[in-house]
Amino acid sequence: MKKRFSKTRFTLIELLLVVSILGILATIVIVKTAGQAEKARRQTTWTQAANIKVAIAQFEMDVGRWPNDLDELVFQGDEKWPGPFLDSPEVPKDGWGHDFRMEHKGKLIQVTSSGPDGQFGNEDDLWK
Repeated sequence: MKKRFSKTRFTLIELLLVVSILGILATIVIVKTAGQAEKARRQTTWTQAANIKVAIAQFEMDVGRWPNDLDELVFQGDEKWPGPFLDSPEVPKDGWGHDFRMEHKGKLIQVTSSGPDGQFGNEDDLWK
């Protein structure tokens, strides 16, 4: 009498089905997390720009003039400098790693990020 051994194996169709399902799930996860990363970069940029604006206003109140550039918020510019005005040892970058730009017209201050493309003057710029 022959003994029958029961061997369970996956068929090729079952393996392809599992791989396909895993691929679909991976695609969904990547799409969802990619949108969140961009949202986080934008939020980081808005927060950094707001912090820089506060530091500029504090600089103006303490020193009596607007800073010539953002580096004056962290590096001593003259003997009347009561800084630093930011917690970090250097001016923070935006969410994409680019420098902010400061513009002032009279009493109005604008801190601008070049946005994802790194170039100022187009529609993806963020300003506070």
